[in-house]
Amino acid sequence: MRQLCSFIAIAMIASSSRAAATILNLGAFNSAGTSSASAISADGLVVIGTSSTANGDRAFKWSLQSGLENLGSLNNNFSSTALGTNSNGSVVVGSSVVSNQFTAHGFLWKTASGMSDLDTLGGTYPWSQAYATSGNGEIVVGTSSSYSGTTAFRWDSVNGMQSMGSPASTARGISADGQIIVGETNGQAYRWTESIGMQLLSMPSGFSNGRANNISGDGQFIVGDTGATNTRAFRWSAQTGSQILGLLPGGDYSQAYGVSSNGSIIVGQASSFSGASTFLWTAELGMMDLHIYLSGVGIDMSHWSHLTDVSISANGMNLAGSGLFDGQLRAFYVEGLSIPSPASATLLGVSGLLFRRRRS
Repeated sequence: MRQLCSFIAIAMIASSSRAAATILNLGAFNSAGTSSASAISADGLVVIGTSSTANGDRAFKWSLQSGLENLGSLNNNFSSTALGTNSNGSVVVGSSVVSNQFTAHGFLWKTASGMSDLDTLGGTYPWSQAYATSGNGEIVVGTSSSYSGTTAFRWDSVNGMQSMGSPASTARGISADGQIIVGETNGQAYRWTESIGMQLLSMPSGFSNGRANNISGDGQFIVGDTGATNTRAFRWSAQTGSQILGLLPGGDYSQAYGVSSNGSIIVGQASSFSGASTFLWTAELGMMDLHIYLSGVGIDMSHWSHLTDVSISANGMNLAGSGLFDGQLRAFYVEGLSIPSPASATLLGVSGLLFRRRRS
C-alpha cells in the first residue's frame, strides 16, 4: 500500500513542477552494439561505463557535450571496463585485460595522459581491479591478487599500489577527500582510516555478514547490504549505526550501491513481484521501484525495462544506469530530478489519507 501511496504523491509533485526530468539513451559505439553504465560523477555531468566494439568491450566516458568517448585499453587487442570516476569525470578507473589468459589489471585514465596500468600486488596469477577514486582522482582503491589471497588496495602516484593489510578483502568506495575507504573483509563490512585501519561495521540484530558498497562524498554515510541469504540494503552513520532500508513489494532481497552527498537518497538493486528491479529510497518515500518512480515524475519509460547498475550524483538530481531499450542493452542518463524533500512528507501523507478514504 505504501508503494501506491508514494506513487500518488510522486504524481502530484510532478504535476506541480515546472522542471521536466528526462532520460537519455547513451547509445553505443556501433548501432547494433551494447552499452552499460557503471558510475556517474559527483557533479552529475559525466557517466562512465562499457560499450561493445568490433575489437571487444571498451571503457567509455560520456557527457552531453562530447557524447561517448572510447577510453581505449591497456592492450589494444583486449577489452576494458570503466568502474569509477572522480568528482568531475576527468579521471576514470577500472580494469583492462592485458594478456591472452584474460588477466586484467586495474587502470587509471586521465584526460591529459590517457590510460595507465596500476599493476598488481603479485600472486601466482596476478590481477587487479580498480573500483573507485577520490574526488581529485589522486587516490584509487580496489582489489588485487596477492600471495596472501585477494586483498584490498590503496594506490597513489607516490607509493603505488599498497595492500590494506587484510586478506579476503575488497575496497569498493572512498570519500571525496580520500581519507575514508569502505568495503568488505572476510564477509564483513568495514570502514578504513589511516589512523585506525579496518573497523568492522556493526549490523542490526539478526544480520551477521555485510558488505559496504559505497560512501557519501563527505564520508558520513555508508551504504551496502547485509545477510548471508536474502540480503537487505543498509545505511550506516556514526550517529545511527546500521539501518535496514527494507524491501520492494513482493521482494526478498535488496542491495544499496549509491548514495547522495547528504545520505538522504539511496539507490540500488532489489527483487520485487516483477523480478529483479532497481530502487530509489528516501526516508519519506521508503523504497520505491525506480522504473515506477521515473514514470511517476513524468519521464517516458515506455521503451525501457530491466533497469540495473544505477548510480546517483552528489545532489541527487542525476542518475546513470543500464537497461533494455526496446530490447537492446543500453546505458542511460537521467537529469533534472527533484526528489521530494522532507517538506514533501506532508503531501505524501495527504495522498495516503485520500487513498485510505477512497478505500473506506
